Amino acid sequence: MGKVWGVGRQYEKFLKVRGINTALDLINADRGMIQKRMGINGTRLLNELVGISCYPLEANPPVKKSMCVSRSFSSGIDDLKHLTKTLSTYAEKLRKKGLRAGVLEVFGMSNRFHKTEFYYNTATVRFPAPTSDSSEIIMGALSAFDEIYKENIPFKKMGVHMRELNLETQEQTLLFDKVDRPRSASFMKTMDAVNSTMGRRTLGYAFSGLSAPKKWRTRFNHLLRIPPDGMSFR
Repeated sequence: MGKVWGVGRQYEKFLKVRGINTALDLINADRGMIQKRMGINGTRLLNELVGISCYPLEANPPVKKSMCVSRSFSSGIDDLKHLTKTLSTYAEKLRKKGLRAGVLEVFGMSNRFHKTEFYYNTATVRFPAPTSDSSEIIMGALSAFDEIYKENIPFKKMGVHMRELNLETQEQTLLFDKVDRPRSASFMKTMDAVNSTMGRRTLGYAFSGLSAPKKWRTRFNHLLRIPPDGMSFR
């Protein structure tokens, strides 16, 4: 039942206790009981399962107004080279949604539990024209980060917030544009095609790092220590 849209873990437990394990079981269940426990959403779910549409299908869903990519670090990082590398990697991810951004905001914060030394700041960059060019996004992000970076302030969390989004097909041009947009689009398409065929990060920008991304690693100091006798714990 957990695979049925609208049935979370708590509802799944509730239904299983009553012998309802499949969508067919739910269709044949007491409607009053489902409505009393799951409310209007349960009623709509039953209707959807028997072919009565309650949620209209959006053939053309609205474009997102904004998008945010952020990450928290296990320990504070104050190395400028590492931070700019991380920031540029975030920025490249935003283009994969097929959108252009008009405004970019970079934010960073130190450990919020250290009240006396807490630091939080943001900086915003407006592009001359909405863009999805990785190099333009990266340079904008790094320019914004220069405004909020403080030496010897360990950052615990960083992120990039993109606003005023529109579809790449809805291109807005400038009369005097310093960027060759058709060439930029062609280059981005070629780079994506190479990375898709040859493997992720085959082509990229130096600011994003030349080495392969670090894999997730276990923090062994967090593992439970079990002595040889298996009886006592520390």
